[in-house]
Amino acid sequence: MTIINFAIGIFIIDILQIFRQVHMLQLNSYNFDSHAFYLKKHIKDFIINFFLLLSSLIVLFFNSFNIYLSLICIFQLIFLLIILIENLPRKMIKPLVYTNRVFRLFFTIFIITLLSFVPVFYIIYNREEIALLLKYKSLFLPILFCSIMPLVVQISNYINSPIEKISRNKYIKEAKNKLLSMNNLEVIGITGSYGKTSTKYFLSEILNEKFNVLITPSSFNTPMGIVKAIRENLRSIDEIFICEMGARRVGDIKEICDIVSPTSCIITSIGPQHLDTFKNTQNILSTKFELVDYINSNNKEAKILVNGDNEYIKERINNNIKTFGLNTNNDYYAKNIYTTSEGTSFTFVDKNDNKAISFHTILLGNNNILNLISSIAFSKMLGMNYDDIILSVKRIKPVKHRLELLKENKELSFIDDAYNSNPVGAEEALHVLSLFDTSTKICITPGMVELGEKEDELNRNFAKQMINICDYILLVGEKNTHRIKDEIYKTKFDKEKVHSFSKVQDAIYFARKLQSTKHKCVLLENDLPDNYN
Repeated sequence: MTIINFAIGIFIIDILQIFRQVHMLQLNSYNFDSHAFYLKKHIKDFIINFFLLLSSLIVLFFNSFNIYLSLICIFQLIFLLIILIENLPRKMIKPLVYTNRVFRLFFTIFIITLLSFVPVFYIIYNREEIALLLKYKSLFLPILFCSIMPLVVQISNYINSPIEKISRNKYIKEAKNKLLSMNNLEVIGITGSYGKTSTKYFLSEILNEKFNVLITPSSFNTPMGIVKAIRENLRSIDEIFICEMGARRVGDIKEICDIVSPTSCIITSIGPQHLDTFKNTQNILSTKFELVDYINSNNKEAKILVNGDNEYIKERINNNIKTFGLNTNNDYYAKNIYTTSEGTSFTFVDKNDNKAISFHTILLGNNNILNLISSIAFSKMLGMNYDDIILSVKRIKPVKHRLELLKENKELSFIDDAYNSNPVGAEEALHVLSLFDTSTKICITPGMVELGEKEDELNRNFAKQMINICDYILLVGEKNTHRIKDEIYKTKFDKEKVHSFSKVQDAIYFARKLQSTKHKCVLLENDLPDNYN
């Protein structure tokens, strides 16, 4: 293999890495801190890459002296093949979106990468005049850049940041002007540690009976995702804009509020999530209540509804805030909840109007019912009557990947709760699985992430909960599930019914093929985001 061929090989690996690392950066919302955490977590991969490339270069050097030529060539090809396979494109949950920002980032990265090949270009131009050892030294810089390509992507993102800030401010201004032009638009902010997306969909389904409603699509809950939704989807006839607001650090909700100027809000819950960036639940509480603080500072008569059952939220409740939950001390609550594998019936109590109304829904799980209660309550606060709300609730379907019951055939059903798991949601999902008491109960999970220092403890608790309910436990990925397996192995749970798989598809295939005399019910609990794989 010649120096030129070797350089071409490095460049191909560079290209593969660039696409992959830009994708990871996009998944981390182009945030320097979030992406730095990802890089730190994968530092071993980058070190291995460097030593494999360096070893390959050393092999190439000896190859020039024809020492054990065939054997050396084999080793070199193996090294390069390992690196190439490691960097091949993978199937992702969220594909890379080719925005203008991505193309600008590609341009900057390619320029920097090409600069690392300047010594190689010089060697190629001066073929015979350069000493052999110097020729090989010229490849060291491309090897180094190839090994630290994730860092190169991060640096390129920093270089582009002034341009991106100008572009970002332009789009934000357009979105704000569009909102300001709609004087009668009700902007409902929804935030919380979990339950945001489900509440958003449930509320929109009910309000659509009477109003023209726009919601932020899918999980578009970042500032620029929300701006995109406003610029592209908000119509002059829309009367209500339901804005899901996500956060990973203090100040994130305030940033979104400054863009959309919410006029009312719902806080679904507060709990241990994204602790890697928030550090503690008090920071989460303060961040989520940035929404309430913003609305109160602009409109003392605003409609504010919060989860009165939540232990963290309770300390911030005052007379201006209405509450919902399952406890009777709330302004709106549910009682007589009866759940089967076919759906849920409950009585909704409205203390303000002194009414108790019966509802039925195909939704499963108390978490879904809690989200539904908030949606019913807020719809009433906006002027809807209960007859219309009852009809809407009957038609509401589960949000995809959030306790969604999928009946494959007579022998097999799936409870799809694959969207990023949290301790409260995981416990509720297992409770729903327990309702299938005549079935063989199987749980497929990679465990839970983004829980900071509590991650080990909460995953061990999750293992204890699975032991009491599941007949089979199928774990996906050794890296995130070893603590779960350790906890299971401490008990009398049959180790023959605990299996590990590298891919969730393999676990699902195993569950399908598993022999059972009873109906099989499979819970898919959590699907790790791409930047955790």
